[in-house]
Amino acid sequence: MSRTRYWEKRVWILPIHRPSSWGHWVLCSIHLDEQHIVLFDSLAEPSPWKRDLPVIMDFLSRLSTIAVSRLRIKVDVDVEWTAISAMCAPIQTNVVDCGLWVLAQMVAAFRGQGITGMKEEGMSTFHRYLQSLVLHSNLL
Repeated sequence: MSRTRYWEKRVWILPIHRPSSWGHWVLCSIHLDEQHIVLFDSLAEPSPWKRDLPVIMDFLSRLSTIAVSRLRIKVDVDVEWTAISAMCAPIQTNVVDCGLWVLAQMVAAFRGQGITGMKEEGMSTFHRYLQSLVLHSNLL
C-alpha cells in the first residue's frame, strides 16, 4: 500500500462521525483553492456544525503543517474561509442510512458535483450496488 498524497488534491473529503444515541455520519468537503467548506448532513441539523467547524479547521491546519514541513507545500489556512451547509432540509427520514448518504455525497464530490442527486427511494438500490462492488472486488 502506498502513502497518501493528499496535498496534491484540490478538494479534501472528510467524513465525520458524530457520537449520539444512534451515531450519525456527516461529510465535509474542503475546497482548497476557494478556501471554501461544504458541510453535508442528510438530517440537515445546523447546530452541530458550529461545534464541528473549529475541529475541522484545526485538522486542516495540522494537515497543512505536515505538508509544509515534509514537502514544502503550502496550504493557506490562515486566510478567511467560508463554510456553507449543503442541505437546507432533511433528505433522510430514518436513523440508519446516514453512512450511505455520506457515501453518495462522496461519489458526487469525486465527480465534481456540488451535491448528490440521490433520493431516499434509491438508497436500497445504492446499498445493493455498493454491496456488489465489495463482494465482487479483488480487495478481499
